[in-house]
Amino acid sequence: MKRKQFLLCKDYSPTYPKGNQMNEFKQYRRKGLAEMRPYVPGEDLLGVSVSAADDPPNDLGMIARNPKNHADKWYVAKKYFEDSFEPADA
Repeated sequence: MKRKQFLLCKDYSPTYPKGNQMNEFKQYRRKGLAEMRPYVPGEDLLGVSVSAADDPPNDLGMIARNPKNHADKWYVAKKYFEDSFEPADA
C-alpha cells in the first residue's frame, strides 16, 4: 500500500468556514475495545500505516487494526500504547 504524500508551499494559508479550523482538536473517549498485537522485529509492514515519526524496528510498539475492517492497520508507538492502553481482561 503506497502512502500518499502532501506537499504544501511555504506561504500556503488555507481558509476554512468559521468553526471548522484544522487546529480545533477536541478530546474523545473510546467506546469500544482496540485490537492490537506486538510488532515483530523484521516483519514486513506493507499494508500498515506508519507515521514518519515512528521507528518500529527500534521502538517495538504495537500493530493496531480496525475491528470492522482487518485490512485497515496502523502502527502504535510503544510509549503511547503503554500510557493509553491496558489489557481488556485486567
